[in-house]
Amino acid sequence: MVGPVPFFLKGESVPSLGMRSSVLRGDVCLSVTTRDLLGVSLPLIGAMPGNLRHFIEVTQGIFGTVTDILERHTYIAASMHLMMSEAQRVDLIGRLERGCSFDREFRIPALGRGGHYVRWGAAYCCECARADEAEHGFTYWHVAWQHPGVMACPTHGVPLTCGCQRCQFSQLNYRQVRFPSSRCFCGEEPIPLIAIDSPDLQTHIRIAHLFDCILGSSRFFADECDLGSLLAQRAIDLGYRRGCMQLDRRRLAGDFIEQYGESSLMKLGCTRTAQFHLFRRLASRMRPASILHALYLIDFLCGSFDAFCHEVGTFKRTARTQTESQSTMKTSRISRETEDESVQRLRAYMKAHPDATRTEILSKCASSARRLRQNRKLYEEVLPSSRRKTGYAEGRIHRMVCLDETLLSHARSRYALLRGSALSDSGGLSIRALLRGHPGMPVFYKCREMLPKTNRFLMEVTNKEVQKR
Repeated sequence: MVGPVPFFLKGESVPSLGMRSSVLRGDVCLSVTTRDLLGVSLPLIGAMPGNLRHFIEVTQGIFGTVTDILERHTYIAASMHLMMSEAQRVDLIGRLERGCSFDREFRIPALGRGGHYVRWGAAYCCECARADEAEHGFTYWHVAWQHPGVMACPTHGVPLTCGCQRCQFSQLNYRQVRFPSSRCFCGEEPIPLIAIDSPDLQTHIRIAHLFDCILGSSRFFADECDLGSLLAQRAIDLGYRRGCMQLDRRRLAGDFIEQYGESSLMKLGCTRTAQFHLFRRLASRMRPASILHALYLIDFLCGSFDAFCHEVGTFKRTARTQTESQSTMKTSRISRETEDESVQRLRAYMKAHPDATRTEILSKCASSARRLRQNRKLYEEVLPSSRRKTGYAEGRIHRMVCLDETLLSHARSRYALLRGSALSDSGGLSIRALLRGHPGMPVFYKCREMLPKTNRFLMEVTNKEVQKR
């Protein structure tokens, strides 16, 4: 064991415990004990715990297993409860138990892919620092502050701060170990990350509250439902639909950006130039790219953590009911009256348009033909026979012969044009240069063996160019 190690306080991060151990040990350089305790060469104030296997061995397991530490003292617990399936959690814990470094191996599982950095640096809450000072006589780093997407304190509802933002202690690249305080580390008054009168403050307070609730939850939502399907269905229920129960992602993205502001969501990938990739993931068997994306969607579509929990609890029954109704619709037969009505509509259109082909009839009377397709015998009796004499496979041979002649003519004309140019003198004539400008060029590369004339001519020309070099 590395000197005296205090016990964890409520919501304390693993690096914070290492810092307090350095103080009890009396080290001049706090990072020495922190590095030895966490097993990393560069200790950070963030909630990433470093090598958990090394931490447990050094502390002789007095703080529990890897799972216990992840659940109570890292913000990866929020991703585990909201985003990760059981198989992903087992894989994550297994790799950490084998000695993988948390900082290098698990940043994507902890933060997710895509935009998740709203701020940089170690932020803290001055109100929490005052409360900790009054209760314990010292301050420590809370897990609820450490995620780089959290900008406000969920307990006091005030914006976080990194200090006065003028001294060296509050700069982004300053890595000396330090503790939160009611003032900046240099003694000046701290500047909040968000102005008190900013219209975005309430949004960040709600996001921080959602994050804190999921962090302390005992439920694993990814095991209870498909998160992408749930959020998509919730958006449809709120009226963001087009056609037959399809999600209108364009209108959803417009209202989403209008509510939160395009500038504040730029790092989330929610700009109009990014084609709203955040909303393309609202589909079955998909999930938001990061936990911060999920928090914004939950805040927009559900409004609160309790409402989200209620949606998760009721979505399972709703999804089962929808699946049963869809399977019943697929297996049920249409009534005799509907069948007769479809036949009459098809025959009426054929009588009004005697020269219409089978394809035109299916295009104009698609609904009637679709209903009648369940009775295949009647379907073939009503519709005229196809006028196609040869199938697609047989017709392809003729089409490739025609394309071969067209490409050969195009290549010869290009060769006559470029033969005396500077491109030919430099030995730069190639197959691409001879076929450029013809829409059938990609087909040549895929089906070269079916275009023998063009292929033979191009090989002769390119061989001559090689001999020139």
